[in-house]
Amino acid sequence: RNAFSERLATKLWHHPSDTSNIIIICHGLLTTKDRGFLPDLSKALSCSTLRFDFSGNGESEGEWEFGSMQKQTGDLRSVVVALRQSGWHIAAIVGHSMGADIALLYAAAHDDVPLVVNVSGRFDLSKGIREKYSDELMQQLETEGRFVSPFGPIKGKKYVITKASVEERINTRMDVISNINSTHILTIHGTDDEVIPVGDAHEIDSRLRKDLHTMVILQGPNHAYKGFESQLFNTINDYLCLHPEYFINGTPQTVTTVNGSS
Repeated sequence: RNAFSERLATKLWHHPSDTSNIIIICHGLLTTKDRGFLPDLSKALSCSTLRFDFSGNGESEGEWEFGSMQKQTGDLRSVVVALRQSGWHIAAIVGHSMGADIALLYAAAHDDVPLVVNVSGRFDLSKGIREKYSDELMQQLETEGRFVSPFGPIKGKKYVITKASVEERINTRMDVISNINSTHILTIHGTDDEVIPVGDAHEIDSRLRKDLHTMVILQGPNHAYKGFESQLFNTINDYLCLHPEYFINGTPQTVTTVNGSS
């Protein structure tokens, strides 16, 4: 449960050869832990994994909000604490899109995990709103203070976007990642990302200490990494294998990468 006593839905995958280390996986905006490449990723990494739905998303309790970055960072903190209390060593946090931003904000606030993997995270959070929604809906936001998103991961559920939530997102500054002094960051971004431009990866790179940040630009992937899942998974695992210091009880385990998407 998070700080608001809302139950967070989780899925734990036990690596057959590693019961000590775990990697947390964070989903993006208007999706869930069980969509896209995340289920396959959870079984392709070098140790046990736990993926979860942020509050108000998927199977978790709470009300969905568009720009609740601070609350979702708190959700992640609750997951970290619960896993540590259960005896797990957290080797890394992997986030995609909005989940990558949450992971980076977490590192800026707590700086207490060895690695954050930023998969196609956004730097300028004032962008991606007008690009996603029509002028008519944006006008409705101005006049009525809210509108219902025309799309979302769960059929029949209303995803209400309020002016207050949009303002919260716009006012969330990713510049705070310059405060990271311990956590290592691996940034992965596709050149054909149609949602978040690859330039955001370079903006993130410019704010991080060079001795803590590694950036990998993959040729071809779009935002969903459709058709490039294996390349993404291998990039993460190759990096993990180079850094046994992130793990306890030795080096990460070798796994067979899952081909295709979930």
